[in-house]
Amino acid sequence: MDFQKLTRRELQALCKKNKIPANVTNAAMADALKALQLVEGIEELTQLSQSETAQSSTESPVRCEVMSPYVPPTGGRSTRRRNVAKEEPESVSDEVSEITGTDR
Repeated sequence: MDFQKLTRRELQALCKKNKIPANVTNAAMADALKALQLVEGIEELTQLSQSETAQSSTESPVRCEVMSPYVPPTGGRSTRRRNVAKEEPESVSDEVSEITGTDR
């Protein structure tokens, strides 16, 4: 089979089934699959691609629009950082006067 013609997702799926790293280039994955004696999952891939081509040739493309009343906001931050007002600590002289009982 010509692995060069497969999509990246198909190559990654085959590589994962055959315990080959799938985070490399398409060419590297294709070469690694070619080097194998037996490629597991190739039958499923060929059956799936044949059924998709049969369906695409018999069905006419239909455009479907989904109208939703809610449009989620895009862009910007998902949360806002709040500025929290910090209480200013009492000065040291106030604490000393409270302890000693004298006013300064």
